[in-house]
Amino acid sequence: AVGPKTNVVIPLSAVTINVGDDWQTKINAGTTGTVFRIKAGTHRGQVIQPKNSQEFWGEPGAIVDGGAISNQFVRSGTASNVLIKNLVITNYKNAQQDGMIGLLPASRVEDCEISSSSGYGVRVGKHIKRCKVHHCAQGGLSCYKTDQCLIEDSEFSHDNLAGSVSGTM
Repeated sequence: AVGPKTNVVIPLSAVTINVGDDWQTKINAGTTGTVFRIKAGTHRGQVIQPKNSQEFWGEPGAIVDGGAISNQFVRSGTASNVLIKNLVITNYKNAQQDGMIGLLPASRVEDCEISSSSGYGVRVGKHIKRCKVHHCAQGGLSCYKTDQCLIEDSEFSHDNLAGSVSGTM
């Protein structure tokens, strides 16, 4: 099955992010390779810029909602090898040609449901696995470098709602 799992095993060393926390403050306090546990509930309006090799693991029921006003959920900057896992991510007002999740080199998105973006759902640099991506205005997926992007066991539907891109996924 695609999308978030109900039986995810999050590393015990993970730093907890509760509903209402400022994610970027916790990210800034973390180091390269910090793993974060995203608690169940709706996290609103978060816009983050991870560090290299940071991981974001959602508990079952963890939802990130941009409220149709936030630009992007993830801005990677120069970070690489970032993992976004087991989250529902929805309702971001990202620009055309941008992904609601904008990850660059060697980054991965796994076991997520991604929907209702105003641009692409995901702009990933390495791997998208077991994700459900739907109802994105421009398209479901844009790969950073198409010869290095692996799409595995994922579902894309009802994307390119704005009719702005031909042949998009």
